[in-house]
Amino acid sequence: MKFTIFTDELTAEAREHLAICTSNCQLLTELAMDDDTHVREAVSKNANTDEDILMILAEDEYWVTRREVAKHSNTAPETLSKLADDETEEVKEAVAINSKTLPETLSKLAEDHAKCVKYGVAGNPNTDITTLAMLAKDDDLEVRNLASSILRYRQYISK
Repeated sequence: MKFTIFTDELTAEAREHLAICTSNCQLLTELAMDDDTHVREAVSKNANTDEDILMILAEDEYWVTRREVAKHSNTAPETLSKLADDETEEVKEAVAINSKTLPETLSKLAEDHAKCVKYGVAGNPNTDITTLAMLAKDDDLEVRNLASSILRYRQYISK
């Protein structure tokens, strides 16, 4: 039996619950356009949200939603590249640790002023040797140590 859900008749809390639980792409698309920030955030956390919906949510006014998009495993590398220019360091940190982030995006993020962003870049397996070498000379001790350790490890396993 098929039924229709009229989301405009539901409370924000009920729509948020739907956004978390549904696997229906059409419903997720509708909820991604919701007026309530928490509903859109819930869509960005749903494992069934596809990259097209995440691309839309990447431009959300609410930074928490953008951060969740940056953390999502279905987010396309192109969307992550755009999010790397976000004004919020928490969003950039999430891009830095995402395993789909491309080396050229990570290289750009390595020049960010925020320690958490640079630390995320140093720990990302997609970070290239040149970027790691640059981070191994960073002013921050923790960033420097992580980048140096990963460089030594990569040299060790390549022998």
